Amino acid sequence: MKSDFVANVSHEIRSPMAPMKDSLSLLLDGTAGPLTEKQRRFLNILGNNMDRLIRLVNDLLDLSKIQAGEMEIKKSPVKLGRLTEEVVNSLHTYADRKRIELTCNIGQGLPEVNCDEDRISQVIINLLMNAVKFTPEGGKISVSAQMMPRNDYVEISVRDSGPGMSRGEADILFNRFKQLVTPQAVKGTGLGLSISKAIVEMHGGQICVESEKDKGSIFKFTLPVDSGQ
Repeated sequence: MKSDFVANVSHEIRSPMAPMKDSLSLLLDGTAGPLTEKQRRFLNILGNNMDRLIRLVNDLLDLSKIQAGEMEIKKSPVKLGRLTEEVVNSLHTYADRKRIELTCNIGQGLPEVNCDEDRISQVIINLLMNAVKFTPEGGKISVSAQMMPRNDYVEISVRDSGPGMSRGEADILFNRFKQLVTPQAVKGTGLGLSISKAIVEMHGGQICVESEKDKGSIFKFTLPVDSGQ
């Protein structure tokens, strides 16, 4: 009953968000007339908080699907190198706001992987946005995609120069509603990593983090090259 309630309420909240977002975009584009700098600043604040609300609702919907065993994985041949580059390029502006150097390294000859392109894109976005969130201004983030030594898995990793974490913190990071509290981070739902873990495991892969205090973190996940239909 609780899962049904969360799913139904989340859906009802999300329904009006799309027209609200569209209306806000039209205002920012000047469709309704010119804006002063003060008006534009307030509208941007509204847009940023609306994006946070949309992410929260989407996370709750995904969580309810996972709990009910109803999350669909629609596999098709995907070029992971291309997908990784597209996600990195789409988030460059997000990193630029904190003057973070964002680089991408794609290994040669990556094969197509049978996976759900939208869901794997969601995982990469979650890891990359977390890296930007926890990395201080002027830091560095590198994203890579490469074959594992036995050529049966592709590994995608996100390395940051953030504060890192202890072994105890790393052990609970993929639990639901768990997140680190640091001066660099913006408060979130604590659902992104647990949802990412579920998506990767549904593909037959694994996700993990390697980190030390004051030495940054590396989040990485693997996907089997031959994962069936």
